[in-house]
Amino acid sequence: MPEPTNRFSADEALARLREGHQRFQERLRGDAPPASLSLPRAHRPVAAVVGCADARVAPETLFDAPLGELFVVRSAGQMAGAAGVASLEFAVGNLGVPLVVVLGHTQCGALEAAVAGDAGLPERLARLVRELRAGLPPDVVDADAAAPLQVRRVLSDLLAASPLLAREAAAGRLRLAGAVYDVTNGNLRWL
Repeated sequence: MPEPTNRFSADEALARLREGHQRFQERLRGDAPPASLSLPRAHRPVAAVVGCADARVAPETLFDAPLGELFVVRSAGQMAGAAGVASLEFAVGNLGVPLVVVLGHTQCGALEAAVAGDAGLPERLARLVRELRAGLPPDVVDADAAAPLQVRRVLSDLLAASPLLAREAAAGRLRLAGAVYDVTNGNLRWL
């Protein structure tokens, strides 16, 4: 496993989060808070996004979405898993979300590990990497080439895993879409 590159101690990281929340509160209470900071009265997101946990790929930022607009499920490699599927079923079934977007990205560490192998990884991470690798064609040796394949796989897996999502999609009340975000230039490619 590679050496971590984080340059902050836990105390410094917590201080940064506290300071950031203070700035958020100041903008919220300011004379003219941005519309993106208005606190929604109800939970009525317009879309759900299944994305990677990578800190460079924040759906709210990439889609310039105000608070309450996106229902976001994130994990390494945008794997939905049981909790992710259940969360999406809540979004679609209870909140009426009409769109689920699976958002992959370039330079994905989870896909890089899937391509390289799981040697030396902690067991749970190695299991996730093996699951990612199992969904890729054997000839894929580049994580960026794997990204759209993984997005398509997750789209398919969501429909297979959830009768509710499959039923809503078949009835035309739910659309599923995929996209890959390029972390080097900020472009989004819809699949």
